[in-house]
Amino acid sequence: MIDEAFLYEYREPTLAILYAGIRTSTGLLEHRKDTVSLVAVTLDLQQRASTTIFSIQGLPYDCFAVIPLPPPVGGLLVLGINQVIHVDEAGRRVAVGVNSFAEKSTAFHMNERPELQLALEGAIPVSLENEDGDVLLALRNSTFVQLRFNRDGRNVTDIQLETLEISRIPEVGIAGFGCAVLLQSERVFLGSTTGDSILVGYTSGAKCQEAGAVTVGMNDTVDDLDDIYGDDENNEAPSGVKGKGKMRLLIHDYLFSTAPIRDAVFAPPSFSETATFLQKDVISERELVCTTNCDTAGAISIFRKSIIPSVVARLPAPNFISFATLRTKPVVQGMDLAPLTADFDQYLLASRGRETVLYKVVLYKVAEVFEEVRGSEFNTSGATIASGTLLDGALWAQVVSGVIRIYNNGLSLLYFHF
Repeated sequence: MIDEAFLYEYREPTLAILYAGIRTSTGLLEHRKDTVSLVAVTLDLQQRASTTIFSIQGLPYDCFAVIPLPPPVGGLLVLGINQVIHVDEAGRRVAVGVNSFAEKSTAFHMNERPELQLALEGAIPVSLENEDGDVLLALRNSTFVQLRFNRDGRNVTDIQLETLEISRIPEVGIAGFGCAVLLQSERVFLGSTTGDSILVGYTSGAKCQEAGAVTVGMNDTVDDLDDIYGDDENNEAPSGVKGKGKMRLLIHDYLFSTAPIRDAVFAPPSFSETATFLQKDVISERELVCTTNCDTAGAISIFRKSIIPSVVARLPAPNFISFATLRTKPVVQGMDLAPLTADFDQYLLASRGRETVLYKVVLYKVAEVFEEVRGSEFNTSGATIASGTLLDGALWAQVVSGVIRIYNNGLSLLYFHF
């Protein structure tokens, strides 16, 4: 037995079984091909009996999956490496070859479409709960294919296959999938053992209005997607299909994965000479470097024992016991090398014993510099107990033992109180 699934729209439990009575292989196709069979049986649980509804012989040898289809399409879909086959409740078949190997590997009657150049091996099917009963195929090479069924009443007359576009997130590595779960609000979760697992939203009849990738949150509804997608009047559905146009896919979220790990080695961290000095005593002696994921998601991953901060500046701080930072309104002064921005804490107070040292933080393109402030009215004798700003950064308060001092942003003493 190759695969099995329970079918929709039957009063009694009805099981479709895909099996092969005779084994064959690609090298034996001249002697044995079309060895797969499909049978649908109704189970009578009370009588412990079964009744065969239909049986189909001579299916292509590479068929590997059965997908039950809910209304309005109904029936089931048989997936093969080189073809897709729809079988309705009466056993009528409609088959489409998706590459040039289909006609060479089987004598089963089908519509040949070699221009599609698809390989369905390892494809994960998802039956979408939209009004047209479309099926989404996630292929091993990270390609997504939409299956739409041309119908004449309840009878399927043809299958349209179309490769879909997906708005990607640069840091997401997609390399085939192992399972899929259909969720509410037009979302599908695709799990992978060879790359990142993703949460994908789908919508049809859409014209993307964004210039790049659009990020949509987990809690956004279908109405939120309507603000991004609008009706596309130029997309006409195929004859007999009530669809609203080409489907669009959008990655909402993802689960990061570093599996499988193909190879690993321990190596010392690599930094420039300047960065090595700044990162001294912060980095570990060894890192684990691995080749991870597969195919288009393949990458080199570096594992570290702990989080390593990126050091941008160092301040010799012997015996300091406390630090505090202050942000004040900038003072316009003539500077040969002007700071990039004033949107950061400009001053650092470092206290040790009976002394407070004041540093001014200057941000340049290459690094941050701590410049000790000298020759000001700022009190450096005694440890600073507390400090803060007043009037939205216009004034600065310093609390030392027994004294409160108020300065302006030029470090001129304005007021003190014992």
